[in-house]
Amino acid sequence: MLYARRPLSVTLVALGGFLLGGWNLWRAFVLVRRRPFLNALDVSLDPLWRAGMALFWAVLFLAAALTVWQGRGKLRWLSPLILAGYALNDLIVRLVFAASPLALQGWGAALLAYGLAWVALVWALYRPATRTYWRRRDVPAKVADTEPTRITDDDRSKNRAVT
Repeated sequence: MLYARRPLSVTLVALGGFLLGGWNLWRAFVLVRRRPFLNALDVSLDPLWRAGMALFWAVLFLAAALTVWQGRGKLRWLSPLILAGYALNDLIVRLVFAASPLALQGWGAALLAYGLAWVALVWALYRPATRTYWRRRDVPAKVADTEPTRITDDDRSKNRAVT
């Protein structure tokens, strides 16, 4: 059976999802391990909450990357929504819980970076070159015939009888 090969852009999106999921999983682990130290610093948002959010995003990114890797076309709309939600969550946490004006200075650059990443993600998943990859997996791709169709005498006699 012939299936469409995974385009490079889709592979990069899936790998990016795996990396973001792994990074958030590591972030949750570090926040839980360093919670006593961070509480001593009197941070405005409890590290356990941030660890929970990081774990939530890790699960979502890993699930989205897995669905993109498997080529499930009906779920490819999930990846841009997850990235947009992650960006919104990160920007809200920065704006609401920033302790100093110096910490607020990078929100414009972060917004620009998230916007460019979202546009690149949508382009990579919905560009015309990826259409064959998102087709159903249980139906094999058709092999194009290279020989011209030959009309036999039986086919000609059937056409005359009908007309």
